[in-house]
Amino acid sequence: MKPKITWINHASYIIENDQVCLLVDPWIDGTAFNDGWLHISKSYFPDDLLDRVTHIWFSHEHPDHFSPKNLKEISLKCHNLPKIVFQKTTDKRVLNFVKKLGFECIEIEPFKEHLIEENFAITIMTFPPIDSSLILDINGYKIVNTNDCILESKHLKKLGSYINNSCDLLLTQFSYASWIGTPDDSSLRKLAIEEKICEI
Repeated sequence: MKPKITWINHASYIIENDQVCLLVDPWIDGTAFNDGWLHISKSYFPDDLLDRVTHIWFSHEHPDHFSPKNLKEISLKCHNLPKIVFQKTTDKRVLNFVKKLGFECIEIEPFKEHLIEENFAITIMTFPPIDSSLILDINGYKIVNTNDCILESKHLKKLGSYINNSCDLLLTQFSYASWIGTPDDSSLRKLAIEEKICEI
């Protein structure tokens, strides 16, 4: 059976099979970065979708991926709290925060495959200081989400070697997502766009 993907907004989506429903980077509503960012369109996130969620994965702790406000709302709305999946860190800042909200946490070391359920395996590739990529093997389908990670040649070789240079679906950041110059510096933004396309 093919995994089902439901897009929510920005970097957030749900991917599921019969047993697991994984919510990725839930910034569902509200603003991020001190009210500097707001969704362009309304998120798709009905309550019945939330009720199916068994696990939540955060790529990193930037507020457009890890929204404390939205996570608190999820903790209050869910009948059965999903398990949080996160990269192993030394500071435990994210895990300590979600544990205070009552979530159970699964820490994953880089390139150590973790079987969530039968036919649903998750692997994380870390990009210090805070980013991480997600590698899923669901019923034999390989799905890679590189998120905001800057993929250099050495990372691509390691990732390619790990997945045997085979990927059924690639999810990645498609914007430079940074402050580039002043409003008049359109040439700098065009250059940043070309660099991002080249990177992809």
